[in-house]
Amino acid sequence: MKHLGILATTPEGAALCFRVFCQQGASALGPHEHPDVTLDCIALARSLPAWEAGDLTAVRTTLSVSVDRLARAGAGFFACPDNTAHRALEQLGPSLALPGQRALPTWRGGPVAG
Repeated sequence: MKHLGILATTPEGAALCFRVFCQQGASALGPHEHPDVTLDCIALARSLPAWEAGDLTAVRTTLSVSVDRLARAGAGFFACPDNTAHRALEQLGPSLALPGQRALPTWRGGPVAG
């Protein structure tokens, strides 16, 4: 069974991603069952000055710390429930420790990989 890492930038997005992932896991695997999930969240305040300065490379460096932690925790991939973090994660730089996907809401309320 796969192990999901959630790269969180805000509590709200992370909570929704976690909830939907667990609900869909239970729907696919049976009651009270879902793949393992690890969440990492560095406070937004630590990257906000870089966001405000438009320094996406610095933001990517901060987010990569979370990706490294998720990899060390055993995650096989990560989802990032944020509608702008992908701009930083897609910047050129050292390879991230895990493959990732954006988790975007759909009109039905579930995530889609983007």
